[in-house]
Formats: sequence, C-alpha cells, structure tokens
Amino acid sequence: MGTIADGNVIEADDVLSSMRTTAEAGESITIGKACYIKESDGKAYLSDKATAIFFTGIAYAGVDSGADVTLVTKGKFVTTGLVDKEVYYLGSSGAISTTKSDIRIGSADGTTDLYIDLATSNQGANHINMYAGNYNGDGTTSLAITGVGFTPISLLIGRTNGAVDAKWVTASHAGIVSFDSDGFTVTDQGSNSDFNTGTNYSYIAFR
Repeated sequence: MGTIADGNVIEADDVLSSMRTTAEAGESITIGKACYIKESDGKAYLSDKATAIFFTGIAYAGVDSGADVTLVTKGKFVTTGLVDKEVYYLGSSGAISTTKSDIRIGSADGTTDLYIDLATSNQGANHINMYAGNYNGDGTTSLAITGVGFTPISLLIGRTNGAVDAKWVTASHAGIVSFDSDGFTVTDQGSNSDFNTGTNYSYIAFR
C-alpha cells in the first residue's frame, strides 16, 4: 500500500507502486533514515555508505531498539528538504544525500516526494555492483568516462555498431588507461583493441 508519513497523504496512483516491509529494529531508528535488514538476525539497522553498505528501505516512522519498524522499499516516500529532480544516494548513519555513493536510493519529484526506485539488500562482502552506459570516443590517448559511481574492477565493453565484439577487460588491458573513483579512462592507440576511436561504445562496469 502507499506510504503516509507525518500526516502527508499520497495520491491514489502512487498506492500500487509503493511497497514496504517490517522488521524488529536492532537499534534506535529515526523516521526517514535508510536502513537494511541484517541476514544474521533479521533485524533492521541504519545503513552507512562506509561501514554498512546495504539498503532495504527508508524508515516510515521512528522507533526504539526492539520495536517493529516499517521500511518503505519502493515507491513514494514523503519527507522535506529535497532538491527537485536530484538523485539521492546512501550517505552516512542512515542519511540520504545527493553525493554519489555505491547505493542509489531514488530521485526527488519536487521538494517533498522521494521516489525509491532501487531498494536492494546487498548482504555480505561478495555483492556485485553494476552500471551500464555508453560514450562517444574522441580518438585521443586519454578519455575519462565518469558517472559510474564507483571504481570498477572489470568492464564488458564494445562498439555499438558491432564492428568489434564486446570484450571483458580489467585495468591491465591495453585499451584502458586506468580505473577511476567514478569510472574509467580509455585510450586510442590505433588498434581494434582500443576503446577510444571515433565511434560509440556501450559498457557495463562491475564492482
């Protein structure tokens, strides 16, 4: 069902697109904080971009440790202080922020409506982050591709015209200059192994 926070009413067309789940709080949680449900005990805790890089949903109401907390996992969450059309990410100690991090929470429609469109619980050290995109090569020896949101460990990359098959590559590949904090840098050295000729490329970045 739809989510109503602090007396704010959602529209009928938001009801079917909103989802939520309930769990016992493993610590005190404030309304509007990003949380995750820990697999080992099934309880909800505050997420954190540095120390608890997991996300299940946003707290519908504030609760003390041991009480049940409802988490909005998808759809519209009504709050305050948003920046219209901005994308929001997991921040520190349950906060959401426009500063990019490994977990994208959703986007703002106006200053009060946050639409949660990515609510995944990345439990454990072996979770995989992926980002798909494309870019136009410029034929230089160093073209930075940004906006990925993390430092990749590998790429699946190829020309969109199909002239060269897509390749799995790591930072040691001849066509890669470096893997960077928000993407990667490619080069053109005049061979089909390079990823910066004057054409369009598609890629999937993995972490």
